[in-house]
Amino acid sequence: MAALMIYDHAITFGQEVEFFWYGPWSLSKVLYLSVRLNLSITCVCSRLRGQIRYLSLTLAVILLTS
Repeated sequence: MAALMIYDHAITFGQEVEFFWYGPWSLSKVLYLSVRLNLSITCVCSRLRGQIRYLSLTLAVILLTS
């Protein structure tokens, strides 16, 4: 999922800048940017949550075996 999201951002970034960043604010601009940002934040948080679970499990194993 993260790789597809990064690929999508990479190939559409120029169009995003051209059509959304410099244009006037509208409902479509707000919806597009909110969905884009929400998906990015959700992806990052889910990846971090997985890392935190792994680190917690690793720490628990280290504490139990020492």
